[in-house]
Amino acid sequence: MTNLKNKLYSDFNALTLNFTSCKNKSLEFDIQVQNLTQQQNNLMAENSQVKEINHDLQTEMKTLTEEIKTCKEQKLSQALQIIDEYCPKVEQVRNCRSCQNGWIHSQSSCYVVHNAERWNQKTWEEARENCSGKSSDLTVVGSEEEKVKTEVETVYMNYTYIFNSNCWLWK
Repeated sequence: MTNLKNKLYSDFNALTLNFTSCKNKSLEFDIQVQNLTQQQNNLMAENSQVKEINHDLQTEMKTLTEEIKTCKEQKLSQALQIIDEYCPKVEQVRNCRSCQNGWIHSQSSCYVVHNAERWNQKTWEEARENCSGKSSDLTVVGSEEEKVKTEVETVYMNYTYIFNSNCWLWK
């Protein structure tokens, strides 16, 4: 009986150690499950953020694509307008000139003279901005030949004030 008692005692101790080991493994697995659950939650949150960023980028790309299309259409429209100004169609035939309609060609430049009433005259900055919108700039006279003759004492040439007394002034 003592052998049986010793055997039972030994088996009991072995089972207790095995149970403790299993309990410890179970705790380790519980910790691993918690860690994996937390990682899964983090990955799901990160995935959600990536989806949101992707959506925002797709929206921005669509907006930019539309802006590019609009810009191309505007440039095409401007190019066609310039072609029509320099090469107007007369009976389905284009007649090209070196200057826009209403502009004066002198040497290698084109000029437009605006005889603005005093109440309608622009400042230098306003005039330059207006010229820039027409793909031109204010006149800079570099030689006697470039002077555009006029009978009016004060002329608004290419939105630049000119005095006909051999004195050229910017205002």
